[in-house]
Amino acid sequence: MSDKIKDYLRIDARTSHLTIPEMVTTLISTGTALKGHKFFGAQGGWPDWLEGADHYLGYADNLRVLDGEYRAGNKTKKDELDSMRERGAFSYQLGSQYVTMRAYELKNPDLLLNTFPLKGVGSKASASSPMAVSMILTAKNGSRGQAILRGHHMANGGPYQLQYCKGNPTGEESWTTMIEHYRTCGKMVVSNLDPVSLYFFRSRHNGPNGPGPWSPPVSLIIH
Repeated sequence: MSDKIKDYLRIDARTSHLTIPEMVTTLISTGTALKGHKFFGAQGGWPDWLEGADHYLGYADNLRVLDGEYRAGNKTKKDELDSMRERGAFSYQLGSQYVTMRAYELKNPDLLLNTFPLKGVGSKASASSPMAVSMILTAKNGSRGQAILRGHHMANGGPYQLQYCKGNPTGEESWTTMIEHYRTCGKMVVSNLDPVSLYFFRSRHNGPNGPGPWSPPVSLIIH
């Protein structure tokens, strides 16, 4: 396993550039990934003294509620919303530093995968690289009951696998995998979805060298 420091400086825990909805999605994505992680999740590798997956999901719920109240005209929620965002961001950054330190302690950069977002999306990392990064996914409505997903192509990526979840994902069991594999990620269409419903989507390349990490989930209210 690697002992090169640069192999462990791959997590991108920046949140200041995110909108509140993007922050919510990021916290849900990371919290969900950590809950199922082979080391940091269910097997108890996360210390009790450090806020983790459940806290990130809690911050996401609180931010969503406060943002909704603020957007509905309750301007008194602004300070509370800003404070909650600041607390969530601080907790998120501390968690990312812990993951980095534990991966380095074990000399295993693979432990960084499927935890926090990694730097270098769109780089030339191949699907077989231990530091392969997740793709960026966007979603928009198509015709009624239809979502159109577009991904940033991964070098040596494809075919592509797509998952969706109706409502907020609470764990890996929340996701439904599309049977179809997509040759490219330029346009992936999901039909027969329930209108006026919130869905989350994520994708990954799944080629001959094995699957890459899932993209951070994107959310969409279906028309």
